[in-house]
Amino acid sequence: MLTAQPLASPTATTSYTVTVTGTNGCTATDVVIVNVNTTPPSADAGPDKDVCSLNAVQIGTSAIAGNTYSWSPATALSATNIAQPTANPSTTTSYTVTVTGSNGCTSTDVVLVQFKEGTVGNYV
Repeated sequence: MLTAQPLASPTATTSYTVTVTGTNGCTATDVVIVNVNTTPPSADAGPDKDVCSLNAVQIGTSAIAGNTYSWSPATALSATNIAQPTANPSTTTSYTVTVTGSNGCTSTDVVLVQFKEGTVGNYV
């Protein structure tokens, strides 16, 4: 059966040609290229961390040029769109980073920020 919108799942970049024939016998042809991006970016939310009341910790790892970053949940984060936000949760929280590479591929990673009651003072 022919369809106007076929589903393509190539394993390598592929060109597809479509030819349409009208009821009057005239034809039109077009080409579409489906690019296959097989290399996802590296997502690294960093090692699990402990945080005490009134303190914050940096999560994530250094940014890689061309990648974009999205953290969730946004709760107690300094920013959700950077590689290394600061987290200051009041409960133990798992943060997920989704990294989108310049080729449109994505990958994710999770870091656990364990909340600890109490504070740690600075002593001279």
